[in-house]
Amino acid sequence: MGAWATMALAAAGLIALVAARFGATWTIVPLLPLAPATPLLAAIDLRWRIVPNRLVLPLALVLLTTASASAVIEAQPLRIVGAVLGAVAMFAVYLAPALLTRRAMGMGDVKLALALGTVLGASGWQTWFVGVLAGFIAGAVAGLVLLLARRATLRSRIPYAPAMLVGAWVALLAQG
Repeated sequence: MGAWATMALAAAGLIALVAARFGATWTIVPLLPLAPATPLLAAIDLRWRIVPNRLVLPLALVLLTTASASAVIEAQPLRIVGAVLGAVAMFAVYLAPALLTRRAMGMGDVKLALALGTVLGASGWQTWFVGVLAGFIAGAVAGLVLLLARRATLRSRIPYAPAMLVGAWVALLAQG
């Protein structure tokens, strides 16, 4: 199976999980654009160790728009505030290590945090917190496995977007 077919299958699987978890509500609308973006961004970061601006910045805008539309349709305007504050807060959480140590975090990961923070924040602060924490845990576990398998050293640059995406999906699918 080719890479594009694998990514399409992964996106379809995520959409099916979302539909099964949330049913046919407007709550899933912001998750629908995230589903196909997830395997694509993860694959790009794993292969080239980059999270491209031309993908992640439009994704952030689309996620903010869909989260806002969903909140308006469901008459829950505070979810828009949650989306904006969640995006800003997650951006700040990831910006700090990127500025403090050049090798700790790439700016693509910081911009991805902006996008993921939007959806996590719109889903509530508990979901936001679990998403951030689960992303850090997934990254630590992946790094430890790579170190133990001698596939990486302490100086290696390890792609972090896949861990962030896993953390976000763990939180989004576990909410409720």
